[in-house]
Amino acid sequence: MDKDTFLQRVVVQPNGCWYYTFKARSHGYPVLSDEGVKVLCTHWAYQEWVGPIYDDMVLDHVVCDDRECVNPWHVQPTTRGENSRRAYAKQTHCRNGHEFTPDNTYIQTHSDGTKNRKCRTCHRAQMKKYRTKHD
Repeated sequence: MDKDTFLQRVVVQPNGCWYYTFKARSHGYPVLSDEGVKVLCTHWAYQEWVGPIYDDMVLDHVVCDDRECVNPWHVQPTTRGENSRRAYAKQTHCRNGHEFTPDNTYIQTHSDGTKNRKCRTCHRAQMKKYRTKHD
């Protein structure tokens, strides 16, 4: 694929995001076929307009945080760890919708030293269900 063909398949949004119009997806990210090989559109665009993506790096949507966006200037190469930390920091609620506040959050430390946040409301409900089942 060349840049002109790629751009013919892009719709530019008012906020500067580029949406790739073909509907192939991998975990919510647009995918294209380049010489028979499936490639994430954002990776293809970044390598065409900005530069290489080194083996130990991933692209993080730092401008728009939109998986649909393939604008190469909306992403930044970063390590997987940093990408995870940024995503974690953006998470304001647990999967059940409870806000992570100081009173509703505790930090669990695992035996390997890694840590993660836990929702106290969900933990209490889980423990109540467990006790009811095992009493």
